[in-house]
Amino acid sequence: MNQMSRSYLPLPLVSFLFALMGNVILAQSPAPTPFSTISKIALMDTDKFDNYQSPIKEYAEVYAQLEKELAPKLADLTARNQVIKTLSDEMLACSKLPECEISNRKLEQARLLSLEIREKKEDYDTYLEKRTEELKGGLDKKVRDQLRKFAAERGIKLIFDISKNKPLIGDLSDCPDVTTEFIDYYNRSLAVKN
Repeated sequence: MNQMSRSYLPLPLVSFLFALMGNVILAQSPAPTPFSTISKIALMDTDKFDNYQSPIKEYAEVYAQLEKELAPKLADLTARNQVIKTLSDEMLACSKLPECEISNRKLEQARLLSLEIREKKEDYDTYLEKRTEELKGGLDKKVRDQLRKFAAERGIKLIFDISKNKPLIGDLSDCPDVTTEFIDYYNRSLAVKN
């Protein structure tokens, strides 16, 4: 019984060869219209909407309110962290001395305090998330709507949010960053409405 052995190319290699052949075919076809002439592209850093020397005023107001409301909770967490740091420092200093025994009471106190801090931190985070959503209300949608209007007025068809897409592929150095221009536009639109 004579079996004929067949050799197969690995699938990744086959895919590569097909892609290579496709590029050869594309290279022979007429050049497509450059993308930049089809649509106008701009860049935006949405992190600057609320974390910038000239932020969108409504976001700044939301975060100022949150900071004011959360100050007591943050102070409490900071104070508890300081107590646990002091306990840790005392236990570390004591452990370096041969005659020192760290009391079970101190260890238990540190353990309980650590649990309290974790629970309070979780409560803080939950409150922060819930309260942020309450204060912002429809602000994100309002900003998106204004951004669409802003882009339409300037003929911008595509905006890359560079705060979310750090490793952009391609050369976008010719694309304008319209972040500051949009923030000014948005804040002026608020002033007109008020």
